[in-house]
Amino acid sequence: MAAVVRMVAPYTLEGYAPLITCPTLVLDGEDDPGHASQLYEALRCQKTYHLFPAAEGAADIAKVG
Repeated sequence: MAAVVRMVAPYTLEGYAPLITCPTLVLDGEDDPGHASQLYEALRCQKTYHLFPAAEGAADIAKVG
């Protein structure tokens, strides 16, 4: 899994997020190392953001160890 994460690291939505026009749901985990909140801020379409608290146990889903 770590190799996959390294392989896809160069691919981002930087510069593309404002071009998304469909309603978008952005899900994030409180301790998730991703950049979901940055994506949410960059979107110009109708959007919804949901943060899963660490106390609910979903925060570590995207961690690679």
